[in-house]
Amino acid sequence: MICPKCSGAMIELRSLNQHQCANGKCGHSQEWSLSEGQQPLLGNNRQSKWADAWRKYKMAESLDDAANARRELDRLERG
Repeated sequence: MICPKCSGAMIELRSLNQHQCANGKCGHSQEWSLSEGQQPLLGNNRQSKWADAWRKYKMAESLDDAANARRELDRLERG
């Protein structure tokens, strides 16, 4: 996306639903919303599963929980 004010590149600020000029001087930002019913693309399913397994591994309360999460991480890394 191109900035309508300075023709610089725009970056996506997905968590804020905005696009903002990337050049640092212009400061232009505009709302960026998904169409009705459109799901946000935050990464692929494998990335989400890996992040969940990593979180379970880091927050495991027992050695068994940690071992299960580690096996899941290994399985996801192998593809």
